[in-house]
Amino acid sequence: MDLQVQVLANMIFYNNKNKIFIIDRVILFIFVIIFIFNQSSLLYATSFQNPKLGPNLIPKGLTEEEFEALQDNIIKFDEIQNRIEYYSPTYLNILDTASIAVDASIFGAGASEDSARKMDESANDLRDAINEMVKNKVPSEVIDGYRASLRSVNKARAGLARAVNFSNNVSDNLNVRHAKFMLTKSLESAYLGYLQLEEYAKLSQKQEDLYLKIYNLIKKNVKNGLSTELEVELAKVEYESAKSSKEVLLTNKQNVLNQLKNLLGYNLNDEIVLIPPEVDLEYFYSINLDNDYDMACYSNDTYENARKEGPKTKSESDIGIMDSRLNMIGEKVKSALEATYTNCYAKSFLYLASTYQSEIYEIENKKIEKQFNSGLLSINDYLGLSLQNMARLLNITLTKYEFIQSLRDYEWGRYGFLDIN
Repeated sequence: MDLQVQVLANMIFYNNKNKIFIIDRVILFIFVIIFIFNQSSLLYATSFQNPKLGPNLIPKGLTEEEFEALQDNIIKFDEIQNRIEYYSPTYLNILDTASIAVDASIFGAGASEDSARKMDESANDLRDAINEMVKNKVPSEVIDGYRASLRSVNKARAGLARAVNFSNNVSDNLNVRHAKFMLTKSLESAYLGYLQLEEYAKLSQKQEDLYLKIYNLIKKNVKNGLSTELEVELAKVEYESAKSSKEVLLTNKQNVLNQLKNLLGYNLNDEIVLIPPEVDLEYFYSINLDNDYDMACYSNDTYENARKEGPKTKSESDIGIMDSRLNMIGEKVKSALEATYTNCYAKSFLYLASTYQSEIYEIENKKIEKQFNSGLLSINDYLGLSLQNMARLLNITLTKYEFIQSLRDYEWGRYGFLDIN
């Protein structure tokens, strides 16, 4: 299941007093992450140990520096795939389950250590019996029967060895490949989603501070006859509501972090740090869509399976049918890849536009404070304008993560993971 993080500025709205609140949709988003984890069957742990890891052993395919980077509690966005490959209990359980399924589907109960031992014992007994019969000059037709039995046992034992070897390389299995893709993509999206929730938490704290400031000002104005007791009570309710919303948000944000810890192989009491990834516009501008079409096709399972099947016969008619089928699938891959690129391009435009506005909003913040301190803004106007500007600054950060997510979606598409149904 594809996890699309939709933490947008529409989670913030204006009420009839022109005030902005973080509403329950933020909390709903948190449960969407957990729901998708559950739907993807990702929320389970296992005691299965990764056979690729051992004392002082650097896994094949990793440099010493890359392996060392996986040992600490600082997680970078580009480390997620390696972390899943070598430490995620969920992925290791997928491998373990897939290995069992492979063994059972090919050899049933025979693909077990106990069966392998019994096969070896049977083969040894047959060899001993054959040797004794040869010594005792037993008729050859009798010995041939035992030899036939030995060949059958050896053949079954060799098949068992192939099954075990296949299981050891089960990470190349198609179903495991897709399971790993789903897990990785979900965790990448959840990683970015958590960082966005952190930005909402910062905004929530700023809102709480602002409502507290307004509450204290109104209490002070009561003494000067400029505000009523009713206004004090309303300001108190708004402050306590903002404080309560922040506490709920922080609690649920921690729940999401705990899910990430579990799925990435950390203990719940481990302190981990998620490093916000940087936008790589130079890389984005270097993308050549035309060059990526072929890679997307040959990496796409539907296209590759059709190509490997080949024509039913070598007749021109069947070859033409196969070519037409490949062209049709190729056009679907091309269309899907173009769609992900178009979305990525749109997100890059929004990101660039928002960065240009950042300085403007910072200046606007100072202007609002100055006008309020000079008595040019009422309390309600000050509150509304301040909250509005907070939301604008927040949206700048959110567009950054949305662009990074869309770029990652394009990369997955280039590697063949596209919905072409």
